[in-house]
Amino acid sequence: MGFSDSMLRFNGIGERVTFGMYNNDTPADKDKEEFFKIAKLAAENGMTLTQHWQPNFSIHHLLDVFERVNKEVPIGKLRWSIAHLNDGTEESFQRMKKLGIGWAVQDAMFLDGDKTLTSKGANALKRMPPIKTAMRVGATIGAGTDAHRVANYNPFIALRWMLDGKSASGTPLRGPEETPDRLQSLRMYTLGSAWLAHDDTSRGSLEVGKWADLAVLTKDYFSIPVQDIDQIHSVLTMVGGKVVHAEGNYTAFKK
Repeated sequence: MGFSDSMLRFNGIGERVTFGMYNNDTPADKDKEEFFKIAKLAAENGMTLTQHWQPNFSIHHLLDVFERVNKEVPIGKLRWSIAHLNDGTEESFQRMKKLGIGWAVQDAMFLDGDKTLTSKGANALKRMPPIKTAMRVGATIGAGTDAHRVANYNPFIALRWMLDGKSASGTPLRGPEETPDRLQSLRMYTLGSAWLAHDDTSRGSLEVGKWADLAVLTKDYFSIPVQDIDQIHSVLTMVGGKVVHAEGNYTAFKK
């Protein structure tokens, strides 16, 4: 844990820890036992673990293993997480919160929403993902974009999607009852994800003593129409006190 530097650092294991517990909604006892052994080893060595899991109806298999590990080696301070879980329920988030497990939520429905609408129906999509439910429970949420082969990596596309719940085709999917506001969305994307990475003491919020990396944006995220948020981009970016990107009137700052 922590090997390398602030630009690229080893942060534990995931998201496909074992084949038997990856996209398998009916894992056999031997599959869960294999996963348990590796998860326990990770806990004993103070390592973070994140696990890919899709449907809520089978999440009990994973949570049962996590609870079993926790009885032998407490995992509350290790910041383990579950990625995806787009139809999670209050009960599942309660179990996660009790264990100290965070939720890594992504904008998969931006590209997959229309296909999922056909298979699951409009009522199911109104609460996918159930962001406000997880917030009410008090689960720690880190927002992101998933792998580039299944999601667009642009954070402003993800932020717009968090606020309007529309697929890439413009189809309204998620309903207002599961839609956060602008500040809540930004907090999940910054401080929430910094928590998952064990970096919330150095980045994720504007506080004295934290890193001063910055980006000058083309538009004000908090005031422009929601449908325009995905068009925001940086015209000046500084990392570690150095200008790493500049365009337009800011090109003179890049040496």
